[in-house]
Amino acid sequence: MKTLWKTLLVVAVVLLALLLVAEIGLRWYLGSQMKTQFREATEAQGVTAEANPEVSFGVSPLVLGVLRGVIPQMDIDTPESLKITGTDQGAPEVSGTPAAKVHVTDLDLTDQDNPVAGHLTASTDVPDEFMLATIQQAFEQAGSGSTSGSQASDGQNLAEGIMRQLIKVTDVTSDPDTQALELEFTDGAATLKMQPKVEDGGVTFDVLGTTFFGFDLPDEVTEMIEQALKGSVDDAVDPAATGGMRVEEFRVVDGGAVVTVSGDDVPLSEAGSAAELGSGQSSRREAAHAHAAAVQSLRPAVRVPAAA
Repeated sequence: MKTLWKTLLVVAVVLLALLLVAEIGLRWYLGSQMKTQFREATEAQGVTAEANPEVSFGVSPLVLGVLRGVIPQMDIDTPESLKITGTDQGAPEVSGTPAAKVHVTDLDLTDQDNPVAGHLTASTDVPDEFMLATIQQAFEQAGSGSTSGSQASDGQNLAEGIMRQLIKVTDVTSDPDTQALELEFTDGAATLKMQPKVEDGGVTFDVLGTTFFGFDLPDEVTEMIEQALKGSVDDAVDPAATGGMRVEEFRVVDGGAVVTVSGDDVPLSEAGSAAELGSGQSSRREAAHAHAAAVQSLRPAVRVPAAA
């Protein structure tokens, strides 16, 4: 009887050791794959991240989760890889992505070609420089896309003329104390202060005040500014391009803002589709979908080897 118990104890110890080795190996393999995918994605955009992503899988046994076909938890923090350059045409070019934190729970691996996250939360750090670049691009598009003369009012034509010829966004400054963003136009000739707020899974802006050489800006110009700003944020958090995720928070911090989105039953292929390079999307949208880029890097990595 003592021999039997000793044998069972030895077998149990060996099995635990094998499980421990498999757990460590599997965590290393998946983490290594995610880091490789992120590095390749940033290099494809012509930029280089200063550090590798940080990847973790929580405290639940990963091996048991893979055997069940569900990874209980996965976290990935991607570093900033932004590169913003000016162009002769006026609007800057944006490549790379801001820093992002992605938290996934109950990742279903039933279809390894298209894993589905039971719940996904992603937070993106959006610096002032990035917001300035996206707003300048939005203004460039607003200035180039004139309204038909037969349908436009005199006020609209006047506003578009001012937008194209005079008003240029030259700076964005975040104010955490008032949770507001201040835009500077034409090197201080005009300013606009706005307060972002989350409504129905999207972002809107309350304009707190505008001045132009000490006078209020015309209503038509103010409306165009609001629409341009809202359009740039809508592109960044477009639910159709992020697997149906909703904006949960837009928090102004020192030097920028933090945008948090979340969603249930999110296919990683849909969440990452907006970040695929060469998809025809503008570089502005690719960079704004930093969380999607991070999620896209997870998809190839979760194809667990058969040996695991």
